[in-house]
Amino acid sequence: MSAQHMDPQQAVEVFSEIKCRKAVPIHWGVFELADESLDEPLQELAQATQNNAEIASRFYPLKIGQSILPE
Repeated sequence: MSAQHMDPQQAVEVFSEIKCRKAVPIHWGVFELADESLDEPLQELAQATQNNAEIASRFYPLKIGQSILPE
């Protein structure tokens, strides 16, 4: 699935490169298709953003059914 998806570290890199205002990771914690636990992507995202609180605050990993309003 790597041809269509990126891991949290790659997402943070792309986020920085294209200067996004917000990021909403999708499909995490929904499908058990890999050997990782359902919450492992969130843990990896936290690790990928641990040295940059500003970027971490602009990622919105919504739980199933959650929403945010666009600005």
